[in-house]
Amino acid sequence: MRCIYSGDIRSIPKLDRSQKEGTQMLPRNWQKGLATGIFALLIAAPAWSQNLLHGTKEIGLSGGIDFDTSADTEFNFGMTYGYYILDQVEVGGFISIRDNDDSQQLETSVFGQYDFDLKNQWVPYVQARLGWARGEVNYIDDMGILNDEDEDAIIGTLRPGIRYHLNDFVALDLNADLQYASEEIFDEVDEINDTQILLNWGIRAYW
Repeated sequence: MRCIYSGDIRSIPKLDRSQKEGTQMLPRNWQKGLATGIFALLIAAPAWSQNLLHGTKEIGLSGGIDFDTSADTEFNFGMTYGYYILDQVEVGGFISIRDNDDSQQLETSVFGQYDFDLKNQWVPYVQARLGWARGEVNYIDDMGILNDEDEDAIIGTLRPGIRYHLNDFVALDLNADLQYASEEIFDEVDEINDTQILLNWGIRAYW
């Protein structure tokens, strides 16, 4: 079927150039606005998680590998539970185990931690721990004699670290343990020491 227009064709309204361009650009502008909004939310969302206020609870899991031992590679695993008694100030408990076949170590400690608020998803912190450790070490001395020692020690730890908060509830963690013990319980390549440095990584959950 054909539709016949009997009037003057010049009287039909025409779109000017700006109207044509606006009609064509509408979908593109809408997509651009949506993308901008999503990007803004992604930037802003991590910042919300930095408000670790009084009353927040936290559980953390961490571990590391030490290649500088007298035997096989040493693996360590630790767990923390903490409570924010003030904004950005946390206290809690820590337990860890370490094993490299020739030596084993168990540590239980209490800790205090302070978070530095950078107003973004990165949170540097410093933690101090004090507790008890038991080390079981097998080593060969300079005379070629195998020694088997069990030692109990008071252990102090300074842990500087940094967290990256994925959201309000989960953060990735990287830290280093600088440790000193009252007895020689740390297994190194050539000797048993009373100090050691460990690099750890892990994850923390908040609620």
